[in-house]
Amino acid sequence: LFELARLEAQEAKPDFEEFPVDEMLDDLRMSYASRISEQGISLETAFSSRTLFVSGDIRMLDRVVMNLVENAVKFT
Repeated sequence: LFELARLEAQEAKPDFEEFPVDEMLDDLRMSYASRISEQGISLETAFSSRTLFVSGDIRMLDRVVMNLVENAVKFT
């Protein structure tokens, strides 16, 4: 959420690019796999057979989603 606040304050400029969102989310899931397993919970991803590309700042989106996952693990 800090990244969103920085964007709103125009302190950070997004670097837009097209990227496969399913790969980004799957990489994030794998990076948290051991921590999630230690908590006794699971995080699953399910994607269609077609790759979905989005246009945005992958670094900023990754941080926002990472924060959401961290909070979900922490408070579950």
